[in-house]
Amino acid sequence: MDAVARHELEKAKDRKRRSVYRERRRVERESLQQEVEKAQLAARMTAEAEQKRLCEAVSGRAVLLERFHDLMNRRLTEWDDLSLSEGIDTRAASYQHKRVRLESTEDAIFSAYIDELDGVYAQTDEALRLRGLDDTRPNWDGPSENWTKDPDTGYFLYGGKLTLPFGFSELCPSRWYTAPLRHRQEGRQLYHGVDDPDKTLAFKFRITTRLASGKTASVVQRVAIRRYEQNERMVIVWRLFTEGEGAFFGMMGGVS
Repeated sequence: MDAVARHELEKAKDRKRRSVYRERRRVERESLQQEVEKAQLAARMTAEAEQKRLCEAVSGRAVLLERFHDLMNRRLTEWDDLSLSEGIDTRAASYQHKRVRLESTEDAIFSAYIDELDGVYAQTDEALRLRGLDDTRPNWDGPSENWTKDPDTGYFLYGGKLTLPFGFSELCPSRWYTAPLRHRQEGRQLYHGVDDPDKTLAFKFRITTRLASGKTASVVQRVAIRRYEQNERMVIVWRLFTEGEGAFFGMMGGVS
């Protein structure tokens, strides 16, 4: 084989190698693109399913809240109609007493929250252990704080640990003093039906804000708090329920 023929043969081999390389890269690109598209589709489907679940939950709670308000309004209307038909003096003390009893839903809500506090406290040790916060050694150099999503319920769980340079006996009174959120005074009402007011508090207040649209929206928060002191340890447990008003109507959320 002369030099020209060998040169042509080498060129043919080189063209074949380049062709095989380009084909391999094309297959790799297509395979990678397919994997990316699959991942994007799975992420989109997961997001859509989560959005649908959240919308259904919000819609369901909004419907329940609307039905509750309708029921209360109907009962008040029926009582007013009955009062007019029977000539009842709506200014009389007996009428006002019945109306207060009819509107005693707040008492029932606070009573239910307070009843739940002991059950929440019973989970303290297990909750700290699961969150890795049961170690009582000080963490001066690295205060911890994180949010994680519970895969079973979809709720977000907060965990944090902070070491403060104060003695236990000094710190406990100050923590209990600040627990009732005394700076929240708008629409603040204290629930007086607690058995141990030195260790249990229940109250509600309103938070109002002005939206970018210029409209005013607000939320009402109902809180039940209790402190537990045992074996040189103080635990403050609370239940908080937030209910939207105005532009936030139908929005609800709870925190323990």
